[in-house]
Amino acid sequence: MAKRKSWGRPQTKRVAAGAPPRGGSKPRGVTAHVFRGMALAMPGATEREHMGQPDFRVGGKIFATLPERGTLEEWGMVRLTPAHQRKFTKSAAFEPAQGAWGRQGCTYVRLAAVDRPTLRRAIEAAWADRAASVTRPPAARRRPDPRAAD
Repeated sequence: MAKRKSWGRPQTKRVAAGAPPRGGSKPRGVTAHVFRGMALAMPGATEREHMGQPDFRVGGKIFATLPERGTLEEWGMVRLTPAHQRKFTKSAAFEPAQGAWGRQGCTYVRLAAVDRPTLRRAIEAAWADRAASVTRPPAARRRPDPRAAD
């Protein structure tokens, strides 16, 4: 008699973040605590909450987020420029979000697969872009009213 398939959630082995993969190579992966520390180490960075998830902002603009606690796989998100997104997504640890969010630079980071120096560079790039956008003057959003008297 064939074994019956389980229709529940996929079974994944839980491996502590930072534990070396089989074969004894260098430890990879970071925890949400390390991600939070790196984000808050950026000048002017603050932690707030958006839609139930912790986010990290500079000048009121989000540059990184973490998922709610209790998710199956630990992911973070950094908001990158398209050029930085192309560079970082060459690594298996980074994946652009789908749709318009991804086109705007939202990039997921698989915490168990990323090393600290790479994550630090991604967070710094996200922070630098958002910090620069805070200091830029806003673009003219309205056209002059043609009915206005000269």
